[in-house]
Parts: sequence; C-alpha cells; structure tokens
Amino acid sequence: MAAVYGTLFPARLNRSVLDSAINPQWPWREAWRQQAIEQNAVVASDLRMFAEKFPYAWGAKSAVPQACAFNSRKPIEPLVSPRRSGYPQGLVVQGEFDPSTPYAGGVAMAAQVDDRLVTVVRDGQHVPYGDNPCVTATVDAYFLEGTLPPVGARCPGGDPASR
Repeated sequence: MAAVYGTLFPARLNRSVLDSAINPQWPWREAWRQQAIEQNAVVASDLRMFAEKFPYAWGAKSAVPQACAFNSRKPIEPLVSPRRSGYPQGLVVQGEFDPSTPYAGGVAMAAQVDDRLVTVVRDGQHVPYGDNPCVTATVDAYFLEGTLPPVGARCPGGDPASR
C-alpha cells in the first residue's frame, strides 16, 4: 500500500520502507494464493518445530490457505501499478523464507519502484524490523539520516526456534 501511496501522492512522501512486500503485479487473490503455497511449504518442512513451539497459533493457521485465496470477484477499479517518481529511493526489507509475503514479491517490488532491497538471509519472519538488529539499524539509519544501504544489502536471519 505504501508503494501505491507514493505513486498517487509523491509530494507527500519523504522516505519509505516496505517491510515484507508482495509482488506488485499480483492482484490480492494471487497474493493470497502464493501465500498459501509458501505457508504450506514452511509447514511441511518445519511441522514438528511449529507444533511444539506454536501449538495454538501460527502452527495450525499456517497450514491452510486464507479465505481471500478463493475470492473470484472482479476488481472495481484497475490495479495501480506502483512506480517511484518524485520522491526519494526507499527500502524494501524481505525475509528469504517469509511465508506471508514470498521473497520473490519483495524482489519484484524493489525492482519495479527502484528501491533498495534488503534481504534477511535464511529467515522466515514476517516484518523483521524491531526484532532483527541488522534490519533495525539499517532502517533506522535510512529514516534518521537518509543513508541507503549498499545495493545487494543482506542481514543475517535469526534462529526461528529461538522465537
């Protein structure tokens, strides 16, 4: 949504960080479908850890597709194609194994709006800002000082079993 806001109202946007982005070419139905595919893959590979660590929350919820995956209603308006024009280059922070927003979506969003991609390596956390020290420092430096990370910036992921 921030990329669409920047596209529609560039004069109102100074800096932007997209933390866990979806592919800008996907309508919501496709985004939910891709999310279900990613969540099923994560659950299939880490089912025991999820069952032991999260028996009443994401463990069960991650294994099923979300209701919006089956929405067949046609959009009322055409999708806004995000672009960056008239506001500074921003950041897209994306975990490699985030089941809620697949990694490929963050790569596509960063490319489409010409933002810097910050990859959280070997991590599936959704929205790592505040939990991951490298991500937090990178985003803070951007927001507070306007410092962009280098092209191809990477932050080490955390141990999912420690959460």
